[in-house]
Amino acid sequence: MALAKQKDIVNDPIIMKAGDSLTQRELEQKAIKKFNSGRYNLEPKTIPMNSNGVIIKIDGYDSKENIVCEVYCGIGKLKAGQIKKVVTDGFKLIFFEKMNARDDQKKCRKILLFVDEDVMKSFQSKSWYSMAFEKFDIETRFVKISDKEIAALRATKELQGEKFKKQISK
Repeated sequence: MALAKQKDIVNDPIIMKAGDSLTQRELEQKAIKKFNSGRYNLEPKTIPMNSNGVIIKIDGYDSKENIVCEVYCGIGKLKAGQIKKVVTDGFKLIFFEKMNARDDQKKCRKILLFVDEDVMKSFQSKSWYSMAFEKFDIETRFVKISDKEIAALRATKELQGEKFKKQISK
């Protein structure tokens, strides 16, 4: 899709400003709502981890069902930094579980939620991080988003790339 058409899509009032991670954050919450669909009550949560002010921000947490979830709204071919971000999210889920183990339930259900099925499959491959996710009981799940939301993510990704190129060329 040409950049002009992508910009037209993201200028739609339903979709947030392109090039801003706000678009991705909004879609993270839409993905969580779709995943919940009456079964769960995952909500964003900021949780203090100790008395020294260390906090952890979780994309979705359901205390009743003891589920913790991080969402990755990236689409398309992954770069090394994006893989690192998802692996870091997986580590965050493990850390959360270890720091919040309840007496009645030592483990929580840990989910990495993706909006691109091919990206999700990259984390179900024959890689060390896929093995680690399996070893630490981290589920990889997919939730479908609309074509309009995918177009907004593409436009955001392209505009973020343009902003980055401008910054490094200065």
